[in-house]
Amino acid sequence: MPYVNSLNKIPVNARNGLKIDHLDPQNHIAYTTAKSADGVDVSRVLIRDGVYLYDLDKCIDSHGAVNQVATDTLQRAINYPVYIEVSKSGRGFHVWGFTSELTSHKCKNSQLNIELYTNNRHGVLTK
Repeated sequence: MPYVNSLNKIPVNARNGLKIDHLDPQNHIAYTTAKSADGVDVSRVLIRDGVYLYDLDKCIDSHGAVNQVATDTLQRAINYPVYIEVSKSGRGFHVWGFTSELTSHKCKNSQLNIELYTNNRHGVLTK
């Protein structure tokens, strides 16, 4: 699976700190390599291999309450084999899953703060 390191959501080479193209396969590294780098995050690159990222932004308030859109979405998501994490900001959720049915997809609903990606993106994993 393709991973890259990132700093402030920007893909970087952990050895020299320079920006990289996360879509270039030459920049992809194994998860264990990405995880072992100090001072940077691990990002999963979405390359149309069946992995998708459902990103729920700004759905956890300052008191830790989860809004209704996220609650409903997460209740549906747990019926499937997914990995759910609180995003690095602490204000949202990432739902990572796998399906053979999604095609290349990028969708953003700004009013609901929901995004769905299957290709040409990377998502920062919460450590």
